[in-house]
Amino acid sequence: MPPTNPSSHEAARLADVIMSGVLQLDIGKQAQGILRDLARDVDVAVCAVTIVGRYYQHFKAVVGMEMAFTPREYSLCAHTILQDEPLVIADATRDGRFSDSHFVAGPPYIRFYAGVPLVNAHGYRLGAVCLLDQVPRTLPPDSLARLVAAGAAVGQLIRHTQQASTADGLRRAIADQMALGDRTRVQLLRDQLHRTLSERG
Repeated sequence: MPPTNPSSHEAARLADVIMSGVLQLDIGKQAQGILRDLARDVDVAVCAVTIVGRYYQHFKAVVGMEMAFTPREYSLCAHTILQDEPLVIADATRDGRFSDSHFVAGPPYIRFYAGVPLVNAHGYRLGAVCLLDQVPRTLPPDSLARLVAAGAAVGQLIRHTQQASTADGLRRAIADQMALGDRTRVQLLRDQLHRTLSERG
C-alpha cells in the first residue's frame, strides 16, 4: 500500500491529537454500544473506532476482533482522514491503493472497508469509525447513512467526554486554589469551568 499523503494541516492535526488527550479518553463502554448496534444494523463482521497518530493507528473501541493498535502504514483509516466524505472500498484486492496492504494481503485479509472521519470541535479529522469484512461487498445507501450517524454519535461522545474530563480537572484546581487562599485564581478557574459546562449544553 503506498504511503498516505498527509494534508497540509497534518502537523496541527497531530498536535491536536496529543494536546486534546483523546488517546487517553475512556470511551470504550459507550462506543462499544454504538458499534454493536452498527454491526447488527449493517450486518458486518467488524466495526471499530480509531484514532490516527503519527506512527500508529489506535483502536478506541472494536467489535468483532481483538486489536489495540497497528502501524499507521497499514491503516486504511489513515486514508479516510484525508477527506471529508466517507471512504468505501468494495474489494481492497482490486484497489491499487490497498491491494498490497499488510492487512489485505495477510491476516485479517480485509476485503471490504468503509469509514467516516471523526471530526473534533476544531475541525480536525482525528480518526474514523469504520466497517471491515473479509468478503467483498457493497454498502447500500441506508447502511452508509447508519455509518455516518454512528460517526456523528462517536464524535459527540468524544467531545462530551473531553469536556467532562476538563471540568473535573478544573474542579480539582479550584479546590487546590481555595486551600491556598488565592481568590483571584479561584474566580478565573470558576469562569473557565462555567464556559466549559456551557459548551456541553
